[in-house]
Amino acid sequence: MSDSATAEWDDNLLDDEDVFDLGPLDTAKSGRQQQLDIRRKLEDRMELKRLREQISDLDTSWLD
Repeated sequence: MSDSATAEWDDNLLDDEDVFDLGPLDTAKSGRQQQLDIRRKLEDRMELKRLREQISDLDTSWLD
């Protein structure tokens, strides 16, 4: 093998390791972001349900 071929192979190995090391971090960040998004959606649904019940109560008291 020539020196240039060995150097080229080593560069590719380092690039592959960099990508591999970043993968789990990106997955953890996206997983955390996904959990936060789900939590926000659930909180929004609960707030919407609470507001609908409050509006319904106001409607019934208004009609009485």
